[in-house]
Amino acid sequence: MTPKLRSANLYKANLSRVNLSKTDLCGCYLGRANLSGANPSLAEFRNADLSQADLRGADLSWADLSKADLSLANLSKADLSGANFHKADLTKTDLSGADLSGTDLSEANLTKADLREAYLIRTQALDCNFTEVIFTGACLEDWKINQGTKLKHVICEYAYLKYDYTQDKFIERRPKNETQNFAPGEFTCLFQKALETVDLTFSNGIDWKAFLLSFQQLREEYGEEYLSIQAIEKKSSGSFLIRLEVPLDASKAEIERQAKTLYDTKLSTLEGIYRAELKASHDQLASSRQRSANLWEIVKQQANKPII
Repeated sequence: MTPKLRSANLYKANLSRVNLSKTDLCGCYLGRANLSGANPSLAEFRNADLSQADLRGADLSWADLSKADLSLANLSKADLSGANFHKADLTKTDLSGADLSGTDLSEANLTKADLREAYLIRTQALDCNFTEVIFTGACLEDWKINQGTKLKHVICEYAYLKYDYTQDKFIERRPKNETQNFAPGEFTCLFQKALETVDLTFSNGIDWKAFLLSFQQLREEYGEEYLSIQAIEKKSSGSFLIRLEVPLDASKAEIERQAKTLYDTKLSTLEGIYRAELKASHDQLASSRQRSANLWEIVKQQANKPII
């Protein structure tokens, strides 16, 4: 049976290292409570007040904190993976070193929060307010942001785009040069630009003719002035990444779907042509070999005729 503490007054309560897994704490007043090292995984904190609470190193994985007040709370090095912070107040919250992998931060307010060295891998941050947030050293692999995501006056010296699971470390630093840091406003420009792009990955190499044909058709639909190639990258694995610039109001997911569908269609058509040409080449080669064989027989016959 799931324990229920709904709407309880737990102001300044000492719940350090307590197992609160799956507990119903909706609407609770936990202001300045000590939950450091606690295990509230899968717990429900909807509309709870956790302002100035100590949650250092707590396990809040898959917990529901939607619309909760966590302003000025300390969540450093907490496990927040898969947690729901939809419309939560995380103003001035310490999230340094926290794991927010797969976390839902949609429409949350993180104004002036500290996200130094945080894991933001596959984090959903649509319409999230990151105004004046510190991102230095954070990993932003596959995080999801949109035009409603606020990145105004962000503080970031450098960030990482990938996490290496085998070595347990962040990789692909930006800026790439270890001796350089972002200039003021450069981080925001970089990721706002990313909002206007679609990345197409070709893991098994690329047929350039098929891609160009599909890209031309895609441009005819969206307009040549609104769709262009921003970059082409060849990975060490042999795969290719093509980054397209797209209209601000366009559906990136739809463009990606269309681009892949068109490419697959063109590739299938071209492969049919290639096979037909190859068969024709084989047929021509067989015919040529037969003609050569016939010619050889004639030569032999002529060679066997007596000289008059």
